[in-house]
Amino acid sequence: MTVLSTAEILATACRDAGIPAHNARLLRAHSNTVYVLPEVDIVARISANEHDGLRARAGLTATVWLAEHGIPVTEPALDRAVDVGHATVTFWRYYPQHDRPQPPVHALGTILRQIHALPAPPFPLPDYPPLLGLRRILESEAADVLTESDRNWLTDRAEDLITSYHTLPTQLGQGLVHGDAYRGNTLWDNDIVRLGDWDEISFA
Repeated sequence: MTVLSTAEILATACRDAGIPAHNARLLRAHSNTVYVLPEVDIVARISANEHDGLRARAGLTATVWLAEHGIPVTEPALDRAVDVGHATVTFWRYYPQHDRPQPPVHALGTILRQIHALPAPPFPLPDYPPLLGLRRILESEAADVLTESDRNWLTDRAEDLITSYHTLPTQLGQGLVHGDAYRGNTLWDNDIVRLGDWDEISFA
C-alpha cells in the first residue's frame, strides 16, 4: 500500500470510529502501516490484507484478556477493528517515548514469563505460521534481486525448516505466543514496561 492509499484508509476508519484524524503522522510503513493521531494520543495500525486483519482482531481480544490478568501490554483505544476494503484498522493507546532508551531486555523476559504461565486463553487464536515473513518476501517482487538459483534454494530451505518445525517434540505443550517478541516491541509507560505489536499473535 502507498502512503496516499493508507491515508485514505485511515481517514475512512477514523470517521467510522468517531476518532479525529487531524494532523495524523506516519510512524512506520512496513508489514503494517502505523499512524499516530496526536490530538487524541491514539495509534492507528493498518493491516493490508484479510489474513493480517484476522490477526489484528486476535491481538485486540488477546490484549484485553492479558490486561485483565495483570500483564503489562499495550492497550486498545477502541474495542473493535474497522474494515476498509481489504484493510483492517485497529486503534491503540499512544505511549510517547520522549527519546528514552529502550526498556531493559530483562523486562521483556519478565513479561513473557508471565504470559507463558497463564492458562490457555478462552478464545481461538490463529496457528503460528513459521517463517511467514520470509515466505511472503520470496513470493513477492522484492525477491527479484535474487538469482533464480538463490531464490529456489531459499524457498526449498524454508520448506525443509517448516517441515522440521512441525515434527519438533515439545515438553511445554501449546499456548499463546506473541510471535515477534523482542526488545524493540517494548515501550515505556511512565515507569511500566509494556509489550506491544500484537500483529503476529498465535497459538503454538
